[in-house]
Amino acid sequence: GLSSDGILKQSFADIWLKPLSDEQQKQIILNQVKSEGNEFFEKLMRFAEIRATHDKIYFNEAFPDHKDRRYLEKHLPAPDRFKQRERPGEALSWDPAMVQHTLEGKVAEATAEGKEPTSEYLKAASAYLTDDLFGLMDQMSIEKKPTAAFEQVVQEKFPETEAFDYGPSLAR
Repeated sequence: GLSSDGILKQSFADIWLKPLSDEQQKQIILNQVKSEGNEFFEKLMRFAEIRATHDKIYFNEAFPDHKDRRYLEKHLPAPDRFKQRERPGEALSWDPAMVQHTLEGKVAEATAEGKEPTSEYLKAASAYLTDDLFGLMDQMSIEKKPTAAFEQVVQEKFPETEAFDYGPSLAR
C-alpha cells in the first residue's frame, strides 16, 4: 500500500476492489489467452470448479466443525498408495503399477545427462535446443536485447526452429 504521507499518495488513490467472481476470472483469462474452445483450458477451468465444490462440501456440509476436520486431518491414518511393502516388516518401496508409464507401457524414467531422450517430443526439442542456440540466448541476454530482436535473430540463424512444434499452450 501507499503510506499516507508519501509523495506517491498525492498521485494515486486507494481503491478497495471486491474479489472477482469465478465467471469474471474465467472471462479475463479467456480474453488474455484467447482460449475460446481450447480443450486444455476448458478442462482446467472445470477441474477448478470441481475442486471449489469439493471444498464447499468438505467445509460446510461434511465437516462444518473445525474440531472434526482437525481430527480427520491429524489423527486418522492416510495410507500412501504409491508405496507398497513386499513382505511384512520390509521397508516401503515404490509400487511399479502406480508410477507414470509411456504410451508403450514402459515406466517413464528421468533421462541421464548426455543420454538420448526416448519421447518423440523431447527428441525434437533436443534437436531444436542446441548449444549454439543457448550461446546466442546467453549473449543476447547479457546485451539486454529485447525479445523481438532475439526472435528475429533466431529465425535468421536457426530457420529450422520454425518447424518445431511447441506442443499445447494456454497462450494459443
